[in-house]
Amino acid sequence: MDPGTILAILELSATTLSCIGKYYVGVKNARADIQRLSNEVEGFHDVLQKVQELVQSSQATRLPISTSFTNVAKQSLLDITALEKRLNPSKKRRIMKRVGVRALAWPLRAKSLALNADQTSLLIGIDANVINLTQNQDLAEQNRQLATLPCAVGASFDSYFRQHESQCVPNTRVDLLNRLQKWSTDHERCIFWLNGMAGTGKFTIARTVAHIFYEQRSLGASFFFSRGVGDLGHAAHFVCTIAHQLADASPLLKRYICEAITKHHNIAMQGLRNQWKELVVQPLSRLNGQWPTLSLVIDALDECENQEDVKLILQLFVETKGLAGVNFGIFVTSRPETPIRLDFREMPDIVHQDLVLQDIPRPVVEHDITVFLQYQLYQIGSKRDIQGWPDETSIKLLVQASDCLFIYAATVCRFVGDPHWSPEQRLHLILQSEARGSRPTAKLDE
Repeated sequence: MDPGTILAILELSATTLSCIGKYYVGVKNARADIQRLSNEVEGFHDVLQKVQELVQSSQATRLPISTSFTNVAKQSLLDITALEKRLNPSKKRRIMKRVGVRALAWPLRAKSLALNADQTSLLIGIDANVINLTQNQDLAEQNRQLATLPCAVGASFDSYFRQHESQCVPNTRVDLLNRLQKWSTDHERCIFWLNGMAGTGKFTIARTVAHIFYEQRSLGASFFFSRGVGDLGHAAHFVCTIAHQLADASPLLKRYICEAITKHHNIAMQGLRNQWKELVVQPLSRLNGQWPTLSLVIDALDECENQEDVKLILQLFVETKGLAGVNFGIFVTSRPETPIRLDFREMPDIVHQDLVLQDIPRPVVEHDITVFLQYQLYQIGSKRDIQGWPDETSIKLLVQASDCLFIYAATVCRFVGDPHWSPEQRLHLILQSEARGSRPTAKLDE
């Protein structure tokens, strides 16, 4: 379909509308016919504008213009040209100069007033429907290609298996979360490593951060490792799972990733480095600013069973520094195990920044645990219709017993909230153990 034909018809239809307007002013006995033709030409003009938009759109190369459509367009050009010649008052300039616009006579009969607008509009609709069908076929093919990538079930922060896991209670971890949100806006250092001993709350922080990024439409993917839990305990499906989530997050990335799968049909069987390059780095580099900020959330990297894979994953993360096309960053949590600490120590400082949970001032952590216990125990009391429980003294004793470990506070709440027991009796049992100097978690372990 020649765009020049469309443009020529558009220009002539606009001129014709102008001519019709002059007749409408000067000819009184054909008002109905003039109005009818005006409506025809105006509708025809609108149809052709839609055609022009379609031809100039990103789908133009895939526009399956039919032979009938092309013939209708060419005939319409001839018709509108002839109509313009018959109507144009400028061709009668000497008469116009002598007697004005009233010298015009309406030159058309009713049977001459029809254009191909309806037929053209119908053909446009057919072609547009074919485009939609083609797009749906493309989408089905993309989904088929993505299905060839093996994914780790339950890896994402919002997976079915994690739907009952908690996030940070309101008004806790405030400074930490604000710092992470600030980091995510510019990713001045592309890796943010949050590390802490077991029980310090890394998992809950990671789920909260992933949720925040998701709400802000800046989460690309998340992967929560878990030792001994199927594919979550190793990195065999790590990159493919990340790629699959990236594809779900962005239609543009989906297309680029599927193109990579088409080009490298056995990519899922290749090593992590090749997978990362073809399925993650290359598609991201083609975004050209169309997704301004993008973050990955990787939790419990230390629970990946193969230490060599952990080392390689960290190397791959480093290689994303300065990735063109997108403001990209990776949030990682882990325990400060020696191999991981050494791997981070080998990285240039410009690539990563660290935050050690144990280094957060004790009063800040104790405040957060206090808020956590008040919130969770209040929820338990409300469900069991217990008023004024627990008292402040009990909360303070629990905070002291926690020794800045969120896992202790969380375990207390699970223990006390068991629906088969009295919350008051269970809390009393814990506090009695503390008063006797027993090991704080002894009763909880039972």
